[in-house]
Amino acid sequence: MRKIGKPMLLISCLYLSLIFGQNQEKDTVIRENYHFSTKDYRDLEVSVTYGIGSLKILANKKTYDIDGKIEYNRSKLTPYVSFDSFGNTALLEIKIESTGLEDKNNFHFSIDDFKINRKIKKYENDMEFRLPTGTPTALNLDFGMGSAFLDLTKIKLTSLDIDCGLSDVDIVVNQRNRGRFDRLRLKSGLGDLNATGLGNLRARKLKLEVGLGSAIIDLRGKDIADMDGEINVGLGSLDLILPGDANIRIYVDDTFLSSVNIKGLREEEQDEWISPEWKTGRPNLKFDLNVGLGAVDVEVRD
Repeated sequence: MRKIGKPMLLISCLYLSLIFGQNQEKDTVIRENYHFSTKDYRDLEVSVTYGIGSLKILANKKTYDIDGKIEYNRSKLTPYVSFDSFGNTALLEIKIESTGLEDKNNFHFSIDDFKINRKIKKYENDMEFRLPTGTPTALNLDFGMGSAFLDLTKIKLTSLDIDCGLSDVDIVVNQRNRGRFDRLRLKSGLGDLNATGLGNLRARKLKLEVGLGSAIIDLRGKDIADMDGEINVGLGSLDLILPGDANIRIYVDDTFLSSVNIKGLREEEQDEWISPEWKTGRPNLKFDLNVGLGAVDVEVRD
């Protein structure tokens, strides 16, 4: 058996030291802070693409400021944050991309990297952004896997578009939206979507899609507006809570494999449900409900 001489042993130790040093450096958790001002702009468009991790979006105490922080493992992810403008519109774009993987467009994580409840175990990445309350804001969020908490109270929203992917997402709106809100789109994949106080957004249009996961959607609010909605449920489940102080009409398209239960409305005709009392002066809510193999429970509450 050939022996390793001292020079070769020294080189080998140095090589191993460099490897371990590089790995240790790559596994370092980085924290980056961001600050932008929207004071000189008429409105704001925010686009977030987040593949894996946890996310918080809240209202900023400062009227025209955006403050954010991202903590990430740079051996797995790299954030890209840009703040630009187009005319009088400020554009905030946030992307979290994979690094050091075979295909940079996909995340190659094994099942051992995650806990049973889909919380990230080994590659924990956290992002939090606080948005201004004085600038009308269009918010577009595209999640991959992880969890998100969105407290949109006091943010002057004009539209909200959320694709939850495999994530567990909680949305809270506790006060009446001060801006004109045109479109609300929510898409839930395999995760859990829970939203309360969405009536406070005063959305004119609603599009809700529930795939294999579950969703609890509460459309009540303090000063709701007229709304036309399209709701599609595939194999998942939906609990839909509607306000009692509104005129409601729901058209149901289901199959014999569907499960649809409606409380607080009366069946006017086959597959058409309306409020027991139709009163002038109340907001009118109209929904087209399409159910495949899933389950839907609709309840009217005060």
